[in-house]
Amino acid sequence: MTLPRAILAGAAGALIVLSCGPFFPDAVFTYDSYPQFPDNEYISGKLGIIAPGYWRKYLVVAWRTFDGRPLTALERWAFQREEGGEAPSGPAPRGPWRSIGTEREIPGGQYQSFLNCPGDAFRRAEAKLAEVTKQYGASSAAVKSWRAAQDTVFSNCEGGEHIPAPPEPGLPAPLVKERRYQIAAAHFYAMKYEVAEREFRALGEPYLAARCLIRQGTIGLLDRGALSRAEEELRKLGNPPLLGFVASRLRPSEYRAELSGRLNDPKREDSFARSLTDYTWLLDRENATFTGDEMTEWIAAAQTGEGDAAARWKQNRKPAWLVAALMHAKPGGAANAGLLEAARALPATSPAYATTRYHRVRLLLADKDAATARAELDAALAERDLPLSARNAFLRQRLSVARGYADWIAFAPRTPVASTWEMEFMAEPLEKPVPLFDGDAALDANRGLPLSVLSRAAEDPKLPASLRAQLANAVRTRRILLSGGAYGEIYTLLKTPAMQPYVITGLDRRPNTPFEIDEYRANWWCAWDARDATTTLAWLNPAERAEAQKELAALRTMPSAPTWLARRAVQLVNSAPKEARNAELLHLAVRATRYGCTDDSNSAVSRAAFQALHRLYPNSEWARKTKYYF
Repeated sequence: MTLPRAILAGAAGALIVLSCGPFFPDAVFTYDSYPQFPDNEYISGKLGIIAPGYWRKYLVVAWRTFDGRPLTALERWAFQREEGGEAPSGPAPRGPWRSIGTEREIPGGQYQSFLNCPGDAFRRAEAKLAEVTKQYGASSAAVKSWRAAQDTVFSNCEGGEHIPAPPEPGLPAPLVKERRYQIAAAHFYAMKYEVAEREFRALGEPYLAARCLIRQGTIGLLDRGALSRAEEELRKLGNPPLLGFVASRLRPSEYRAELSGRLNDPKREDSFARSLTDYTWLLDRENATFTGDEMTEWIAAAQTGEGDAAARWKQNRKPAWLVAALMHAKPGGAANAGLLEAARALPATSPAYATTRYHRVRLLLADKDAATARAELDAALAERDLPLSARNAFLRQRLSVARGYADWIAFAPRTPVASTWEMEFMAEPLEKPVPLFDGDAALDANRGLPLSVLSRAAEDPKLPASLRAQLANAVRTRRILLSGGAYGEIYTLLKTPAMQPYVITGLDRRPNTPFEIDEYRANWWCAWDARDATTTLAWLNPAERAEAQKELAALRTMPSAPTWLARRAVQLVNSAPKEARNAELLHLAVRATRYGCTDDSNSAVSRAAFQALHRLYPNSEWARKTKYYF
């Protein structure tokens, strides 16, 4: 499946701004903005754990599902086909007009611009060119005349006012009418909307005349008069797509309520996609109102916690309002008692089960009722139909109340739902997902577990092989650091940029081979943050907790890997002057200061290793390869 999907389509578009790269894929374990893709299970009623940050079109689906009116087959088809919007306008111009700019500045708009010539305009022109070429021949005067006029039409896309000449004598009758159409289109793209409207009306094109009125009413300041005339024209034509666009600007609150009614009426399934697009666009406006119909008020409550969702639930006992109330319920107090009991009573077959159980557990954990939370999480994780994103959320909660080593081994591994490049909307399903460490498990391993427990886990067959390998790498590196490192160990570390004393969260972006240098400095490790405290794991015995605290305290005093390794390399060379690998060791130390994580001492230790190499082994191949320090 290709992502990203349109955030808003049809009536409005979304501008996504990304900073400069490079970007690297990372794992997504739970979704915050949308359900797991592909979303066919979600729109069929298997909602999992919905989040306040879900895009509003998915909350419409949730409302319908909670309310006992899941999407019909036609609505599901429309939702997936259009992802909540009309067909996109298509790519930038192709064919003979590929290089034409399509953005035009709004006069007086303080450098604002709009899409003047959409992709459909170019595709229609390409189709018309093919048609007249087939009819009259590519070298005919008629085709050359049509093509020249169309070039003039599109010259208005980015600026100016260029109008094709009137039809020349002898032009075939069909192309005479086509020239009149081209002249009207040129006035339209030149932003001469009143002229274009008259010309399209004279051609018997009421829909295009209405488009002129819409442009006149929306480019720059809102012209309600022009939009009202456009609406009148469009209503005569039935229910064309732009009718909703006009109504949303003339009567946004009234039209939003009308759309909400349509979206909740399965008998209006034929207009579901268009209604959903217009509805979500209206809610996304800065001046949107969220009152007047129950679904809209629920969406506001689910996303922001505003309003008294608990009171609404007590009044109507609808699962949707129970969900909204629990999503934003604060820990403590008797006010939650009714909500917690209602969540406990929901069967696993309810579409609200996962969300309400997750937040019930959240409140239980906040109130220090670990035993009840643990039992309920075990029951939830035993459900086979949980979406993977929801399962990972429950696993995170379950790991927080682990009772011992066996629990940690069981609940630390997570299978990611997707990978993403920088932002969640870019998420793509993984072809071959393997269990990874999420942030909580990685934090435990890096700042809570002593070497004795990490070593045991690294050899435990109950843990997936990929995670055992990570732990083994961390254990080996951490032991070297804590012991000071013998000659062979330091040599191995310098030769192996993938070695580090901790495990990572999510995907490892480094090269596949442990000996390969990563050009973006994902080599060895950075200095441990002295402000990081040990993570206290209740299930460790006192001796293990003391061991973890002592080890972390020692690690926090150490500089970044290049500084530590270069200092140690110089020390080892001075203490073992006859060691055959000395020159290479110093060369590798200088290399580490170039490609590793730097700190304030990096340059000094790089220079010291460089000078020792060229002083002690000036004629070695390693000195010749080491021309600079860093």
